[in-house]
Amino acid sequence: MIVRTGDEKMLARKRFSTFLIVMITFAVLYMIYVIALWHEVENMLRLAVVLFLLLSLIFIIVISVIVIGKRKIASYIFLVFLKIGYFCLLVYIAFNVHLVYSALSRVSVDTILYSSSLVTAHSEATSIDSIGSGKIGVFNDENSIVGYVIPHEVIEKRNLNNEIVYMDSYFNILEAMEEGEVDYAFLPTDYVNMFDEIEALSEIINKSRIIYTEEKEVAITRDDRIFNLEEPMTFLLMGVDSYNDDVRRGSFNGDALMVVTFNPKTMRATMLSIPRDSYVPITCFTHERRNKITHAAWYGEECMAATIENFLDIEIDHVVKMNFRGLVKIVDIVGGIEVDVPYSFCEQDSQRRWGDHTVYVMEGKQTLDGEQALALTRNRKNNTSRCGYGVNWANDFVRGQNQQLVLKALMEEIKEVRDISTMQDIINELGNTVATNLQVTEILSFYSIFRDAVIARDVTSFEDIVLIQRLYLSGYDQYIHDYHPPSGHGTRGNLYNFIPYQGSLNDVINEMHINLGLEEREERKTFSFNVNEPYEEKIIGRGQYNETRRPLLPSFVGYSKTEIENYAKNNNLAYEFKIIEHQGEFQNGQFINQYPYPSTDLEYVSKLTIEIAGEYQKPSQPSIIDCSQEPGQAQCQFPNLVGKSFSEFSSIKAKYQLDWEVNMITIDNPNYNEELSGKVSEQNITPGTDIYELYDQKIVVYYMAEKETED
Repeated sequence: MIVRTGDEKMLARKRFSTFLIVMITFAVLYMIYVIALWHEVENMLRLAVVLFLLLSLIFIIVISVIVIGKRKIASYIFLVFLKIGYFCLLVYIAFNVHLVYSALSRVSVDTILYSSSLVTAHSEATSIDSIGSGKIGVFNDENSIVGYVIPHEVIEKRNLNNEIVYMDSYFNILEAMEEGEVDYAFLPTDYVNMFDEIEALSEIINKSRIIYTEEKEVAITRDDRIFNLEEPMTFLLMGVDSYNDDVRRGSFNGDALMVVTFNPKTMRATMLSIPRDSYVPITCFTHERRNKITHAAWYGEECMAATIENFLDIEIDHVVKMNFRGLVKIVDIVGGIEVDVPYSFCEQDSQRRWGDHTVYVMEGKQTLDGEQALALTRNRKNNTSRCGYGVNWANDFVRGQNQQLVLKALMEEIKEVRDISTMQDIINELGNTVATNLQVTEILSFYSIFRDAVIARDVTSFEDIVLIQRLYLSGYDQYIHDYHPPSGHGTRGNLYNFIPYQGSLNDVINEMHINLGLEEREERKTFSFNVNEPYEEKIIGRGQYNETRRPLLPSFVGYSKTEIENYAKNNNLAYEFKIIEHQGEFQNGQFINQYPYPSTDLEYVSKLTIEIAGEYQKPSQPSIIDCSQEPGQAQCQFPNLVGKSFSEFSSIKAKYQLDWEVNMITIDNPNYNEELSGKVSEQNITPGTDIYELYDQKIVVYYMAEKETED
């Protein structure tokens, strides 16, 4: 047993006290470092916290010296526990504050992760090393990271000597693979999700499989626009419904698009949801041809942003991506969300599976788990055939409203979270769920805006701080043949599109421009209301717009030649009638086909080609017998040759200049029949058949060789 003297005990206490002070010093420095990271928070507040930390450290050092000097064991023990508690508190606070900052750092991305995969449908290859000499389809666009840059890097790195077939679209590549023109294809890794609604590709996509994947991280190209918190700004919110949980790894598919303008001077915002099927010019397509806006995502986020800028006549300052699959995890973390579901439906699960994995959601107010919440954000079709119930009015607009219901309910649940571990889980998941090109300092700078607004207005609700004006795109449905004659691009199928009314679009753009300070609002000189009628918020862009539907090329079946000519002249179209030869399957002058196909956007049609049947001429009678005047005579019908001698057959054969094939059966043939020696034994034409019907057929005759001739 070791017995310590009083001096030794004093020395041990000093050493332990010094150790605790050193630990507290490191905790204080860590806390100051974390505070320094939040440099967009007001300096006075941060400076006050730093001064408090330094003064508290000095106080602990001084009080430690005093307590140890007085040699009072009770005071010493109390101070030890105080130091340990203060150290733990500092570390705990600093760690969680740093955790939030780290999550914001992951949300703020400086790079985009592109992923391209080598795909096959018919080859038995299981890896890129076993593809042999098969042809590879590659997207012919040098600006495409996924379709061109990554494939060429893989080809060079793996020393592939395969023939490369360049094509103008992913659709053409998949079509070529289906027809066997290429054996492999480089496609976006998330191609199944990107093209799952194109019916023409469903069969080849179901057959296809990935045998190799390559990723490439590319730095985000930032323009010269300077972030100024005092100036109006625009945000593009893009919902990603990817198979991948990480929003930065999933290819963007344009499922949910929302444009927000925010004016920090007036604290007003506008919010517009753009239907994914909106028929708009796609800036990255050849000739900027119109198509579903969701298809702009085939060329990446930059193409989507540029397309929306062109469509709405604004500049997109900041882009925010949200992965709905990640939101599902957050829903489960908070224990579900309470939503008043507008209708009953069923939907695929998060892995896009039906059957036993089908997700069922019933109408009414209830608590939804993650899978049900995701199903509600996805549903836009009537799946009655799968689950026995549903609605026929679910569409892209309804889905947008459902997504807002889920997001709002989720925000309410997060607001009520008090458990630290739950909040940590939410923060960690946000790093995988949200990504933006805003830098961390820019994100933190919004703190000062909302702080000043809260102080000035003495409010706590976000809806009381920012006045949000909802915008709406009115339009109509139209099926358009997806083909662009000038470029030859398109899926060549009739696709559903949403056509915005130009008047509605103009109203939306005007309101955005006003909020961004680009235009002045017209002063209203009159205002009327009825106290007996409740006030309804006006949603700009929603209303009746009496506009004609987009002109499409009609089907010319049943049109006369004169009617087609008049249509072409009235629409300033060149035209030609192409006579098609046939074998009598069409009537003279009958319509056969037209190019471009019906329902093609008339804006892109410059020439019509109409195929019509030419006059069918029966071949002239090559026989020396004239059957043209009185067909049906015995001499104009094919005779029965069976049993006739070879000489008799030869004289009949000379009458009819047909395509004959004469076969002799020799005596050593098992089928030889001595009774028919030297006679015809078989013919392929039924006796009595009209000679006119035989001029495009082969006449096959068999006869038995004469036995004495063989001897």
